[in-house]
Amino acid sequence: MAYTQADFDEWIFFLSDKLDYFTGAFAAERGLTLDYTPESLDVLEHWLLGKYEKSMDLVEDKEPYGYDYRLADLCGIYVGEVYRRQLGGTWYMILDQPKNAYYKLPSLRYETRTGPYYICPLTLATACIQRKRGDYMRWVLGNYIEEKKQRESGKREP
Repeated sequence: MAYTQADFDEWIFFLSDKLDYFTGAFAAERGLTLDYTPESLDVLEHWLLGKYEKSMDLVEDKEPYGYDYRLADLCGIYVGEVYRRQLGGTWYMILDQPKNAYYKLPSLRYETRTGPYYICPLTLATACIQRKRGDYMRWVLGNYIEEKKQRESGKREP
C-alpha cells in the first residue's frame, strides 16, 4: 500500500497495538517465539516459507488478522522493529522522492556520517520468500550491523 502522510500518521499510532498482537496472540497461536532478537527473524522466515510460495502471495494475502490487520503489514512492522532495536533509527516515510524505491512505504531511517540511510522492512519480508534461504532477514541485518560498525569506526573493509 502506498501511504499518504495521514495514513502514515495513523499507521504509527497503531504500531504498538499491531506489535503486541503479532508477538502475542498471533505468535502463540502458531507456536512462534517473536522476541525481537535477530534469531527470531529466522523463526518468522521459516514460518513464511512454509506458508507462501511466492513473495506476492504475502502481499496479496487479504485475510484479516487480529483487528483486521494484514499479514504483510504485521511482518514488515516486526522486521522493522527488530532492525530498529539493533541499528537505531526511526520510522519514516519518503514523500518527496517519487523515484525512490521506498517512496510512500513505511521505512526505517537512521543517520550516518554521510547522511540518512533507509531500510524498508516490508521488502525484506517479501524478499526472504523469494530467496528461500531461511536466514535471509537475519543475514541482511548482520551485514547492516557490520557496515554500521565500520562507519562508526571510520574504517571500511576492503
